[in-house]
Amino acid sequence: RVMNMNLLGLLYGTQTASLIMRSQNQGGHIFNVEASDNAPTPQFAAYGASKASMPQILKTLVVELQGTKVGVHNIAPGLALTALQLAGHWTDLDSLRVFNILAEKPETIAKSLVPQIRRTACSRSSTGSTIRYMSQSHVLWRCMTSGWRVNRWFDIWNGGLPAFNASALFGESCAGDEEAPAPPTPPQLSVEDDFGDEEEQGDGCDGPPKKWSTWQRRRIKTHYLRSSQRR
Repeated sequence: RVMNMNLLGLLYGTQTASLIMRSQNQGGHIFNVEASDNAPTPQFAAYGASKASMPQILKTLVVELQGTKVGVHNIAPGLALTALQLAGHWTDLDSLRVFNILAEKPETIAKSLVPQIRRTACSRSSTGSTIRYMSQSHVLWRCMTSGWRVNRWFDIWNGGLPAFNASALFGESCAGDEEAPAPPTPPQLSVEDDFGDEEEQGDGCDGPPKKWSTWQRRRIKTHYLRSSQRR
């Protein structure tokens, strides 16, 4: 299903759009969405494979449409705070640190990309470009200034608790899907809570864990003690 939609759907859609645009005097531009860094996509291998093919498809389409007034481009939106991006990472503190540094809300990314898309579309001779929300130099700058973004989206000192309304992400992803489970409720855990011996945690796909494993409780206590000493 994912490959049919992300890969075959893109090819069929691009073919149809290019035929229509070639019949027009003014031509047109086609924009496809690719993954930003082709990073591993655990539990979503088909999705990762479908997005990894985008650069090759772009190069091929540029050659095939050469001599026409049809331009083709890729869009790399970067790391967005969506249910799909966060799936499998809710309990991984190292991954959540990366989200704190590089992730943005979808609407923030859209405000940056839409003007760039419009400028590209106004240039009739432009083709084969990749519009990125975040360049390599921008990523490097964010990594160098990561201290400014500590606990920006996820409170690492409290086991990675979301610092935003995480349930809203699942509400959007489940909209219109009758078989989708109800959005999970982010846990309300603090360092004062009782850390018992229960070792139950989420599977990483359904949302933030409601209970925490032994290693998570130890890391929470360690972060709390270190922060208390700094104070």
